[in-house]
Amino acid sequence: MKAVVVLAGEVEDTALLRRHLEAAELVVAADGGAARLRALGLWPDVLVGDLDSLPAELQAELRSQGVELAPHPNPQQQTDGMVALRLAQARGADEVVLAGARGADRLDHVLANLLYLAAAALREVRITVVSDWSEGVLLRGEGMASVRFRGAPGDYVSLVPISDELRGVDTQGLRYPLRQATLERGTGTGVSNELAGEEGGFDIEAGVTFAFHHFRQRRLP
Repeated sequence: MKAVVVLAGEVEDTALLRRHLEAAELVVAADGGAARLRALGLWPDVLVGDLDSLPAELQAELRSQGVELAPHPNPQQQTDGMVALRLAQARGADEVVLAGARGADRLDHVLANLLYLAAAALREVRITVVSDWSEGVLLRGEGMASVRFRGAPGDYVSLVPISDELRGVDTQGLRYPLRQATLERGTGTGVSNELAGEEGGFDIEAGVTFAFHHFRQRRLP
């Protein structure tokens, strides 16, 4: 089952996000994510969190629309985002699209939101983070891990390692090829490669990394 989880960060109204929302069987808002959805003219199926960032009028409107309110079990120990992701998982989602991960002025929130993709508790869930016209996934190279992105020639694709290094990195369909390369964390070596055609991506043998795709022409293939 596919779910969309919307956090309280910036949410741009793009065809990329709309495509995911239309395909979702479950939409979960994490606290202020409900206001982001409302700005798109949409309602979540479930709202989780302590509701500390939602005005009373919006809370009343959500209730009148039949939105399920799921209280936060422990606000001091878990973020709203993690609770929303675990709820989606518990209700059968094996694929989740995460929106609203990019906050306006909180770098700690941005990093924490991206690292949801690496959470051990969510290991069995395929999570894609979407922000404006960019998308990202996590690769764990335990023997082999792969990702292919579809877009347009010239679209940016990047690897940003989380582990100390990535080993056995190969590219497919990219402008700047790599073959059995080793990439070290923090060097920026895997950033801003480009699609040579309409599809391309990466294979890795060992290590953990983010893989990102940016639609430079701001349209879907």
